[in-house]
Amino acid sequence: MKAIRNKALSILCLMAMIITTVISGIPSVNAAASGASSGTSASVFSDTINFGQSGSLTLNLKPTSPTTVRTETNITTGIEIDATALTKPVEGLYLEIEVPTKQTSKNQNDTNNIAEGTYLDNFATPAAKTQPIIKSEETIVTNDGKTIKRIYLNKIDNTVRLQLPYVMSFADKTTPSDFKLKPVVRMYSADGTKLSTLEDKTYGVTYPKPWLMKIVAGEETDDQLVYGGTSSRTNPSSISEDGASDINYNFKLYQDYRAYRSIIITDKLPTYVDSAGNTRTAKFDPAKNPNWTLSADGKTVTLRFDIPTGVRDLRDYIRDNLPAYSNLKLSFPGAKYMNGSNRVNFTNTAEMQGIPFNPGTAEATVGKVAGNEHNFDDDTKRFRLAGDDYNGDGMLGKKGPLTIPFDKNSLAVR
Repeated sequence: MKAIRNKALSILCLMAMIITTVISGIPSVNAAASGASSGTSASVFSDTINFGQSGSLTLNLKPTSPTTVRTETNITTGIEIDATALTKPVEGLYLEIEVPTKQTSKNQNDTNNIAEGTYLDNFATPAAKTQPIIKSEETIVTNDGKTIKRIYLNKIDNTVRLQLPYVMSFADKTTPSDFKLKPVVRMYSADGTKLSTLEDKTYGVTYPKPWLMKIVAGEETDDQLVYGGTSSRTNPSSISEDGASDINYNFKLYQDYRAYRSIIITDKLPTYVDSAGNTRTAKFDPAKNPNWTLSADGKTVTLRFDIPTGVRDLRDYIRDNLPAYSNLKLSFPGAKYMNGSNRVNFTNTAEMQGIPFNPGTAEATVGKVAGNEHNFDDDTKRFRLAGDDYNGDGMLGKKGPLTIPFDKNSLAVR
């Protein structure tokens, strides 16, 4: 589990305590449920249970977490049982904490472990095994996919004031963006009669955006100089029409927040000005780019990278396979690459969308809509072209005065 969470659990175990000193003069809390606003300030939800001649007991919920959190963040609420208004001991009480989902401890980076309806990777009551007022605890999973922590209490008298925290966190990578977590706390008598119901705040998950990296000719850096082909004999500052060389583009995805089952990349084909002053679009050859599809208007190309079933390490699979699968070959015949003594800058932009496992309603939509913006990213690269005055005459030819890396991903020779 997460290191931060383990530290938090240890602290909470120390915080959960029983105050056995008799606190006199504390009035009973009237039956009330007070709302909570979003943010980190603590709110209190209260109810008073009347036991007739045995007095009363107050049940308080004390949420301490914001209502929107990331998956690595704990959500913590304290259940306070204030029995100082009892006149006689009460036995057989038990608590239930219900959440509308299942819990998993399995690694969500393994796609075999991803399950619909399992959106917590931590749901614990840290003090349940350490405090003498607590007799026992059990976990119940209902047929409709809810999880209940049932906590049986020992005899309670007016010397008891107990704070019992429960701690939750959303399942890493696989919780739908629109899933809402609203815990419900109930207290029951020994015969199963429901005495009180308190609702916690409603919690949602937030995800950082992924990071798309466009690679030009094997390099992630911007403004690099790449080989564009042989120069035109009639206009040496432009690439020849029949000697343009393919430039390789690839893509990497850096992210560890959402588990994607599909990655869609749309590349806006670069435009350029040729030696005659005409604006043209980079040449896309479908035969050289079998994984890419040209749009009807000829301005963009799109690729879809689907994750096969049974992938044991999703992060490594994307890292190891997406760059090669996304190889895009473009050329720039006739491109003017020099403007006097200055090189012309070319620009290429690509955008990606991730379709996650366990998508929310908006997250399952192809195309940017309200609610799936966090699954998008884009990257723009600037680059410059270099031509070559090599004519190809005879078996030997002399290259130009500058050496330009042609294929930075190729094997070295000796």
